Amino acid sequence: MDIGIIGLKMAGKSALFSSFMGLGASEDGTRSNMGIVNVPDERLDELSAFYNPQKTTHSMVRFEDYPPLDTQVKQDRVRLYEGMKIKEAFVLVVGAFRRMTEDEIVEEFNQARFELIMSDLDFVIKRIEKLEKEIVRIAKNRAAREKELAFMQRLQPILESERMLRGMEFNNIESAIIINASLLTLKPLCYVINVSEDMDENIAQSAVTRIKKILEANGDNSPVIAVNAALEVELAAMDEIEIGDFMREFGIESPGREKVIKAAYELLDLITFFTVGEDECRAWNIRKGGKAIDAAATIHSDLARGFIRAEVIDHKNLIELGSMNDAKKAGKLRLEGKTYEVKDGEITHIMFNV
Repeated sequence: MDIGIIGLKMAGKSALFSSFMGLGASEDGTRSNMGIVNVPDERLDELSAFYNPQKTTHSMVRFEDYPPLDTQVKQDRVRLYEGMKIKEAFVLVVGAFRRMTEDEIVEEFNQARFELIMSDLDFVIKRIEKLEKEIVRIAKNRAAREKELAFMQRLQPILESERMLRGMEFNNIESAIIINASLLTLKPLCYVINVSEDMDENIAQSAVTRIKKILEANGDNSPVIAVNAALEVELAAMDEIEIGDFMREFGIESPGREKVIKAAYELLDLITFFTVGEDECRAWNIRKGGKAIDAAATIHSDLARGFIRAEVIDHKNLIELGSMNDAKKAGKLRLEGKTYEVKDGEITHIMFNV
């Protein structure tokens, strides 16, 4: 699960990345940084407190901090946009802390999106030119090329009107083309509005509200989160007691970086299921709509190969009832087959024989 952190120069994306990693900020933000972080999950925390296991394992996401979207260094731009194509989603950081007005914040938001749109437009135009030549010169697979050409020609005016492609509907043939193209404006986005302690809170909140309305007007429900990345770097350097004291003093419910990590994880269209016990409580993830056999394969291929059935219970029911035996007596522990669709937050114990 790979997510890229992107933004314009000096937007604070490297500071946000550093807060995820618990590191000091990157020197200049011009090089890529990569790291794996645990996804915060209160449900797993509850189960861990319930079982007191030897080990607790969270879901994990890999983040990569990319060079600025507006870099003028050709090699950096090539590396940036080629690298972004293989990412599943993005966190786009808007440097609100350096802007004086709501309009300026929204302008940076639009400029960052414009860079993504222009990258896709450049790809589409070049692809159209190549397909037109190939259709004339190469007879083999001409029909497939003509379909792709028509599709690219449909995308071009949308991008030229400075609109993102996300939210469009595609047929099966178009979906296959999209996978190969790896267009950036089709990938899920979480927008982080990077604020500071000394900026006008009303301006920041108004900008967040306005950006949400812009997105909603285009049928886009991407999350928009205000975060003070510089403060998050300081918090990441504290121990747990210091963090707790600091948050209580300033009335902070949870660190902003946790909100961003969770929101970014949710972009990936995954659900989380749990395995529990005194040895380990662990969060696993599969795609939404995944079946019990998929959950088994995620844990280990042997479980899928020898699958018999799955014992399933919602984590809330287990904690409320106090034990698996009591849950079974109450009819909350169910036996399901391999085609059962696993639900988010369920504890799933795979019974198998190999």
